[in-house]
Amino acid sequence: MNASTKNTVATKILAFLLAMIMLTPFGFLKMTVQAAVNDYTPPSNNEILTYRSERYKIYWLQEALKYCGYDPGPIDGLLGPKTENAIRRYQQAKRLTVDGIAGPQTISSLTSKMPSTSHSGSIPQTTQRNKILNYAKSQIGQGNIYSAKFGVPGVAWCAYFISYCAQQSGIPESSFIRTGWCPSMMQFFKNKGVFHYRGDGYTPRAGDIIFFDWDSARGADHVGIITAVNGSSITFIDGNSGSKYYVSYQTWATTYDSRVTGYASPY
Repeated sequence: MNASTKNTVATKILAFLLAMIMLTPFGFLKMTVQAAVNDYTPPSNNEILTYRSERYKIYWLQEALKYCGYDPGPIDGLLGPKTENAIRRYQQAKRLTVDGIAGPQTISSLTSKMPSTSHSGSIPQTTQRNKILNYAKSQIGQGNIYSAKFGVPGVAWCAYFISYCAQQSGIPESSFIRTGWCPSMMQFFKNKGVFHYRGDGYTPRAGDIIFFDWDSARGADHVGIITAVNGSSITFIDGNSGSKYYVSYQTWATTYDSRVTGYASPY
């Protein structure tokens, strides 16, 4: 077997293994890593976005360009050549300075083209719900720093991520438990009377905490925070999901998936 053949075989094996991962519950086969543009916090109009900018701002930029009809390539929160090319094409079409840089002029123009309201609903800036949403969005692309914040580095951390978001948003422990164990978090909210099982008539909303059970047994194996509900699809932010060892957006095709246990609304 020559080197070329070996490389071809290795590539096929790797593709097969990746496909197998995507077919597991942790692979979120029914998800897309794309949310509506208004579900990302936009940058301010006086910013200049660079490859060092927070990833959630680049997510917004990419979604905004795509919304306006200029394909930025993968919505990945990375400012690469395809995104820069989309910026140039947008600038040329809108008669802006064509430099491929998302500066104040370009950001202001893109912002003006966006719908004025989000399908996830308007949330007052001062509420705990809005604070935890904005903090979670600011963490997009971050790996596990969260379990160490609670003294247990190197463990499963989806619940620690949510707990840390609550802590950084100033939400008291009396209304939002700090824990790394999903069943404890769900039970806490049940005891508080703010938990709703999927299918009990409750309509989830942005800011709610969403719980998953991979065996559809109404338990809690995973947790995230909802950023939008649009018809039968639901978008949320989570950490440590499957092969993604960082904080990311996920969109499930339906709110009625049996792996969704329910929602907590603790605010």
